[in-house]
Amino acid sequence: MLVLMPLSEDHHYEIMNVSVDPAYFRQGIGRALMTDALAYVLSRDAQAVIWIRTCDLTVDAIGLYESVGFKIVEVVKDYFVTHYAEPIYENGELLRNQVVMRLGQ
Repeated sequence: MLVLMPLSEDHHYEIMNVSVDPAYFRQGIGRALMTDALAYVLSRDAQAVIWIRTCDLTVDAIGLYESVGFKIVEVVKDYFVTHYAEPIYENGELLRNQVVMRLGQ
């Protein structure tokens, strides 16, 4: 599953979620979802700027995003600690920092 939303700023979009059943990890499904979504948006909007925001612990996901052309433009320190009332854990680790990535202008 991939969720892509248009943002209020013209030509800006955000990938809100990319999810693959763990039973199918490392089979190219996430990459296929990403490349299809990017091709779809860019074929309809040549000026598209596409954003992804994720935590800094998702090293594999960040690698995937970079491999399809996203660049890290910002790391927001303590984002998940500041913006969520309850702590969020992934694989037993506390989420702290948000990585902001961009593809396009």
